[in-house]
Amino acid sequence: LPPGFRRPRCFHAQEAQGECTLWLEVLHDAVELWPLARYGIAARHLGIFNGLAPVTGKIADSPWLSVEIARQRERNNRELFAKFDELRQHPIVRRGWPDDVAHGIRRIWEEREQFYQALQELPQVLQHGDAVRRNLLALAGKEGEPETGAIDWGYMGVGAVGEEIASTVISTAIWFQGVAPKQLPALESIVLDGYIDGLRQGGWHGDPQLVRLGYLCSVALRYGPNIVFPEILAIDPK
Repeated sequence: LPPGFRRPRCFHAQEAQGECTLWLEVLHDAVELWPLARYGIAARHLGIFNGLAPVTGKIADSPWLSVEIARQRERNNRELFAKFDELRQHPIVRRGWPDDVAHGIRRIWEEREQFYQALQELPQVLQHGDAVRRNLLALAGKEGEPETGAIDWGYMGVGAVGEEIASTVISTAIWFQGVAPKQLPALESIVLDGYIDGLRQGGWHGDPQLVRLGYLCSVALRYGPNIVFPEILAIDPK
């Protein structure tokens, strides 16, 4: 990993009867509620990591890497989405997903192949894959310089440039990480700027509009059709 971007050290790994147990270093977040500027620092570290690792044939051939994460989430949720209209009759679901929001979600679902195609055609990078706030930690280096730690690497794999930061922005409001919905436009700008700056430091010098396209396509897929199901499952008696 590049300087400033850290993962927990692995002290021991044990495999037995089809299960693997890991003994990992515990990283402690130095800041409980991040100011918006701290997200920009984390985004820069993510960008450096992504920029250092453009996907080559050697990386892409690694069988343990996640690929097309958005499609994986769709496959997991496809059966439930077929009941979307039925479940919206429940007052809680309808309050959370009113008619205009539901219409937008359906439209994304119907046009999802265009989003997938765009993500596939964009430059591909090696990514963490689940860079939500809960998986990122504010750390300090030996000289007190800000570093970012990342845990939960289960989705690490190949993704489009810009895809990495969709969850960094949107999940902060969804999972009550101290960012109000009205702050999301400002946070989006800070994270995109930090990420693009990091990509350039890492060696990727492509068009920033491609980054924004990868980000927006990922936001549409992950936080459109594929985000409704935690709420739906909570009230589905089956």
